Amino acid sequence: MTDTKTITIEESEEEGTVVTVEQTMVPDPPAESLEIGGVRLNTDLPWYADALILLVLIALIYIAKKNIDKWFEEKKKKEK
Repeated sequence: MTDTKTITIEESEEEGTVVTVEQTMVPDPPAESLEIGGVRLNTDLPWYADALILLVLIALIYIAKKNIDKWFEEKKKKEK
């Protein structure tokens, strides 16, 4: 559905000037992207590929967190 707005300005009949402005709003195409919690991932891949990418990123963050925790634990044991 498009919304159209037309503005017409007419000057005196002696000059015969008519100005017409027509504005048409075109709706955005539906975005086929994965959005979770305000974060949008748009890779032009199917939704399940986007979900797989997110799961891999979450797994990498989890593994990095565990390694950092392990490193701090070892550092704490050495100090004692």
